[in-house]
Amino acid sequence: PQKSQILSEELLKDSLDQRKSVVEDFTQRCKQILQEAIRWAPGSTRSHLIEYVSNSNATSNNSFRLTTEAVLRESEGDTGLGENAQAASLYLSSLHLRSLYLGQVKGMLAMCKSEESTKAELRLIEHLECDLSRACETGCDEEMMDAVMKLAALFISIKELNTRLLHTLVSVPLRNFTASTLLLCVMSWNWILVARDDIHLSFLREMASCWINVAQKEVGLFERDAPFVSPLSVQYCSRPRSPFIDPHSIWIDFLCERVNVAKYSSREQVDILEMMFVQSLSLTVGQPAPGSNKGASSPAVLLEPNMTFSN
Repeated sequence: PQKSQILSEELLKDSLDQRKSVVEDFTQRCKQILQEAIRWAPGSTRSHLIEYVSNSNATSNNSFRLTTEAVLRESEGDTGLGENAQAASLYLSSLHLRSLYLGQVKGMLAMCKSEESTKAELRLIEHLECDLSRACETGCDEEMMDAVMKLAALFISIKELNTRLLHTLVSVPLRNFTASTLLLCVMSWNWILVARDDIHLSFLREMASCWINVAQKEVGLFERDAPFVSPLSVQYCSRPRSPFIDPHSIWIDFLCERVNVAKYSSREQVDILEMMFVQSLSLTVGQPAPGSNKGASSPAVLLEPNMTFSN
C-alpha cells in the first residue's frame, strides 16, 4: 500500500505535458502493432477491427478514427498492388454490410417465432440456399452478395455449429468460380472466422475439400493447357489463351494469410493445410505421360517464396 501511494504521488506530480507525451507514445505504439498485424494478416485484422467497432459502438470515440487511419495508411503504403486499396474500401463498407445483414436475418427469424426455433432456422436455410442457387444461375453479383452475406449472418446468429450452412458457405467457389465471387467469399469467410472462434478447424476442413474439388475439376489455376505440337505449325501461330487465374490469386492470398496465422497458433490447422497442398499439387512437372493416372494438376504455384509450414 505504501509503494502504491508513493507511485500515485509521483504520477500526480507529473505535468500535463508529460502525461500527454505518455499517451501519445502509447497511441503510436498501438498504431505500429496494428499496422504490423495488417501487414501479415490483413483480412483477419480488418475483420477483427470491423467486429470491434460494430460491437463496441466505437464510432463515437477515437477508436473508429484510429482503426480507419491504420487501414488506410497500410493501403497507401502498397499503392503498386491495388488490392489493398480495394480491401480498405471493403473494410469501410463492411461496417454497414454486417449490421445490415445481421438485422435482416434476425428479422426473418423473428417472423418465424411462432414455430419452433429449429424448424424456423431450417426453413430459412432452405430459402437462402434457393436464393444462392438462383444467384449462381444468373451470375448477378448483387444477388450473389445478398445470398452469401445472409447465409453468413445466419450462420453467426445460430449458436450451435451448423455444418450444413458451413458447407454451403465454403463451397460457393465450386458453384460460381469468378473473381468477384471469391472476393465475396473471402469477405464472408473472414467474418465468420472472427465471429465464431470455435469453427476454425471445421472451416479449414471444408475449405480444403473445396480446394481439392476445384483442382480435380481442373478449373482456373489447375486448368491444363491444350497440347502443343510444334511452334512452326500454322494451327499454333496465334497466341495461346492465358489461364484464368484471377479467382485463384484471391484465394491464395487468403491461404497465405491463414498459413501465417496457423503456423504460430495451431499445429492442427497447419496439418490440414499441408495435406490440402499435398493432395492438390502434383510432384511432377509438365503433362503426364500417356496412360498414366491423371492425378492432381501441376499449376504454377503463386504462394509466397518464404512461406513455410514450420512453427
